[in-house]
Amino acid sequence: MNSGEPAESLTQAQRWRETAGDAWARFHVEIDATFAPFNDALIDAATPKTNERVLDVGCGCGGTSLALAARVAPHGSVIGLDLSPAQLAVARERAAASKLAIEFRQDDAATWRADAPFDLIASRLGFMFFADPVAAFVHLRGQAPGGRAALLCWAEAEANPWMRLGRESAQGLLDLPAEPPAGSPGPFGFDDRDRLFRVLTESGWRSVEIARFDTTIAPAGGAPADVLRLSMKLGPSAPAIAAADEPTRAGVREAMAARIAAWTSGGRVTAPASAWIATARS
Repeated sequence: MNSGEPAESLTQAQRWRETAGDAWARFHVEIDATFAPFNDALIDAATPKTNERVLDVGCGCGGTSLALAARVAPHGSVIGLDLSPAQLAVARERAAASKLAIEFRQDDAATWRADAPFDLIASRLGFMFFADPVAAFVHLRGQAPGGRAALLCWAEAEANPWMRLGRESAQGLLDLPAEPPAGSPGPFGFDDRDRLFRVLTESGWRSVEIARFDTTIAPAGGAPADVLRLSMKLGPSAPAIAAADEPTRAGVREAMAARIAAWTSGGRVTAPASAWIATARS
């Protein structure tokens, strides 16, 4: 996202600087547990090497940055970029405790320029919000001359039912905003594999390969009560749910609990999940 961005993207940027970023910071332990399979898959695809210099785009609370920094130690380094001050505060605390070489900056990956090139640009669920993705990836390619990229984003919504839990539970109980057009900045901005391939190739990245990664996640660690609590607080529908009166919120909670029960076995919640993992060279 860059300055002069259209209203939809500006809304996304503001959302991550404020309400969404604050919520993700508050629940970072549960979110890390939820996305652990994706984190591992991205690191495997990225193949970070000892002593490399890495940029983590949309680093959030630093889980991916920490994993990357451990792989490039002892003399490598990681810079994590994000728009959310709340998430970056958590990330800095975690990095200080780890004693790894990580620097976090509140900045826009679509325009920020480093003082030295990167060997690797990585992003776990952090690049789907660019207002002009081709321009953003042209810019990022210039940050890694001769380097490579590893990117992970959600596949189609139908393959990620937990991501739809809030909206589908609130349907008919709340006036929700219309679904954004396909390809709009947002969680499912690159759910179309062909669009992801086209954007990367149009922005000059070479040897682009995209693979589907299907897995099972245990949201919030899998305890039903924790899944319900997290689902009420996160996602695009969360602000509308929070603003509703208590009887309406109770109705949403009841609908959510019923859906969560269908994914529960032996007291643990699991749900199917799917992502695209793209690798490329600059």
